[in-house]
Amino acid sequence: MIGISRCESLDEIITEAPKIEEILYQRNKQQHRNDNHDLLHNDIATTA
Repeated sequence: MIGISRCESLDEIITEAPKIEEILYQRNKQQHRNDNHDLLHNDIATTA
């Protein structure tokens, strides 16, 4: 961050924040899919 003004740093953070939010949202969504798949798969295995 040396050589970057405080204003430029803030602008970079503001620009990057939505990208980070999207990455976290997609990871969380995929984790829920995996959890649901595992739960369904385990239920089928225990009832078979």
